[in-house]
Amino acid sequence: MRTLEGQRANKRWVLFDAQDEMESLIEEIESRMKQQIGTNELFTIKWKMVLTGILIKCLTLTK
Repeated sequence: MRTLEGQRANKRWVLFDAQDEMESLIEEIESRMKQQIGTNELFTIKWKMVLTGILIKCLTLTK
C-alpha cells in the first residue's frame, strides 16, 4: 500500500513539474509574439518654397 502511495506522490511531482514547464514555455512564446512598434528615420527630404512673384520677375529679367 505504501509503495502505491509513494508512486502516486512521485507521479504528482512529475505532473507538477511538467505543468510548470508548460507554463514557462507558454509565457516565452507569448512574449515572442508581442508586436513591437517603433520608428526609424529612413531618409530626409529637403525642399525650398519659392514665391511665385519673385520667380516671375527673375524669369522676365533673364529673357
